[in-house]
Amino acid sequence: MTVPPYPANEAARLKALRDLLILDTRPEKRFDLVTAYCRSRFRVDIALVSLVDADRQWFKSACGIDASETPRDISFCGHAILRDEVMLVRDAMQDERFHDSPLVTGPPFIRFYAAAPLKLSSGHAIGTLCLICSQPRRLDSEEQEHLQLLAHMVSMELEGLGPMENCKGHCLYGVLAIQCPYRSTRHELPGHRLDRGRDSHPFASMAMIETVEAGKEKLARHPQA
Repeated sequence: MTVPPYPANEAARLKALRDLLILDTRPEKRFDLVTAYCRSRFRVDIALVSLVDADRQWFKSACGIDASETPRDISFCGHAILRDEVMLVRDAMQDERFHDSPLVTGPPFIRFYAAAPLKLSSGHAIGTLCLICSQPRRLDSEEQEHLQLLAHMVSMELEGLGPMENCKGHCLYGVLAIQCPYRSTRHELPGHRLDRGRDSHPFASMAMIETVEAGKEKLARHPQA
């Protein structure tokens, strides 16, 4: 097993994570909806919003597992935050970094792992949106792109840049051939702060997920559009 190295900006990264005041907080529907969706959409056993602290990875949301954290030195996510792109482990038993990890040889018996880093606007990678399965498998390029978009959405929510706050310049809808669902009479235009809190629209994250799905289907049908 290879212990994940620390990034060069570790002190600043940890400060950025802790400044969010998110560690050890209660579960929230806006994140649980994302992990539940990921588990179903990507057909995996487990989906996590994992935040990499100094000596642990703590799960802000966990679908498919009861654990709330694991040590950082045996984590897969400790490796994933060192990358800009999606990290894929198709079969952990065949990967020298992980084949003898207690997370592979024991519960949850990880074989497949995929993670997109959660990057703040400052550039710091504070964790991952990750997928875990007990069987080897692959993730095609479209699925990897989809996972990255969802990770971007989670990062926006963590920073308070989601659609119920101030998404101007950050909205993922700019990369899809569809219109942001918040451009309506019910919601102010992106870039205008609401007086109401994000909890006044508890399904904001699911609305974004559904629109991403619709956009993907449209692009698939009309790739030259």
